[in-house]
Amino acid sequence: MTLTLVTCMDMGRVSLDFFDFEKAQENYSKAVKLSVYIGDKYREELAIDRLGMCEYYKGDLMAANFYHSSVDRLSAYNKQRIKEHYSNEREILKILE
Repeated sequence: MTLTLVTCMDMGRVSLDFFDFEKAQENYSKAVKLSVYIGDKYREELAIDRLGMCEYYKGDLMAANFYHSSVDRLSAYNKQRIKEHYSNEREILKILE
């Protein structure tokens, strides 16, 4: 499952490099779904951010802003969950950096 997720991320990047934004969005959307399914919060944030970049390159700045603000909210939420889960301050600093 993780290999499929990485493949979707890589194929999205290749599609972006060739200016095929629709195919890139398709691959990043699959990556978001897979990362949510397996619980990989880092790649979920990354895939949503890349979806925002696709919208930015297409010229839709409102949609790009929506995706980027979604990543900001998700990132803040994930950091809060990490802080609640770990009681040792040194462990928190290692994870958040």
